[in-house]
Amino acid sequence: MGDLAIGSMLNYKSVLIAEQHTQAELTEPRFWVIQLWLVILLLIFVASKELAGAIGTGRIRQLFLAGKLLHST
Repeated sequence: MGDLAIGSMLNYKSVLIAEQHTQAELTEPRFWVIQLWLVILLLIFVASKELAGAIGTGRIRQLFLAGKLLHST
């Protein structure tokens, strides 16, 4: 958010207009959809790392690739 505010201040050369621009950018639905998508991807990453740590990478490979190997032969 700081980068957005600083960039707006450099572009608009007015604190009031820069603040309005920053506020408009942060209230767009597209901004929140992107933020939500990033949080979901982070949760998937953390969950997969924890799962791999708990049961091992070999077992993960076996779970995900065993079905594909059986159907391809």
